[in-house]
Amino acid sequence: MKDCYGRLKNIVGKEIESFAVVQMVEEYRRYWRPPKQVKLILLAESHRYTTDIDFQCRLDLSRFDLSSYPNNFVQFVYCLGYGEKELLVNTPTLNPGTKDYWKIFYSCLNDITSHGDFFPVQKTKTRNFLQRMNNKIGLLKKMQQEGIWLVDASIIGIDDKYKPIQDIYTKIIECCWNYYIGEVIAQSHPAHIVIIGSMVKDVLLSKVHQLVGDRYSTIPQPAAFLNAQQRINMLRECRAAFLSVGNRVV
Repeated sequence: MKDCYGRLKNIVGKEIESFAVVQMVEEYRRYWRPPKQVKLILLAESHRYTTDIDFQCRLDLSRFDLSSYPNNFVQFVYCLGYGEKELLVNTPTLNPGTKDYWKIFYSCLNDITSHGDFFPVQKTKTRNFLQRMNNKIGLLKKMQQEGIWLVDASIIGIDDKYKPIQDIYTKIIECCWNYYIGEVIAQSHPAHIVIIGSMVKDVLLSKVHQLVGDRYSTIPQPAAFLNAQQRINMLRECRAAFLSVGNRVV
């Protein structure tokens, strides 16, 4: 991964996110990797750019059974402190969370009929902090057990502070695939890949097809301009993708 980061630094320049943050994001990702077969990969764009100052914030995990869980804050859905200020010892400058990706996670394992179905992992619905955190932890553990894993197309944050123009965006995604992410996915032997977002699809669709053939599907970025029913239909695609793999072994 360090070689990939060095190549990205030549593309991005001094605005690139620190390697310490990139390493921590990968540590979180590896923590939640399915221990056996990876059946379904959710291929998203990237975590959100995390500053060095915010990276110094720590998580208080004393109330939860999470052995060896990392505790540096990063703006990444696999970091339980993202969007959950009660879990943090100190306060980062940015911590909006990512409710849309929790909906994607939840949809992979549950039949969805309305937006009210997501209440177990939504702050606006499950206001009890301990209950909500245990619900989230339970969901992540279930995803591990069922072989569902989130992988980002970029190892560096390319949202918020630094959102590159299309030409640089393409170079970043292609660099990450060629020098790290492509091999990570290939070694996982997924039964199916869900590509999240049109920009990721535009850059990587042919490469994903070369890797898994027709065993992929695509959905819009959760922040896309969709009406309520379109969002439900999009989330149902995640459930359909998981059900399609069943007990398949690749």
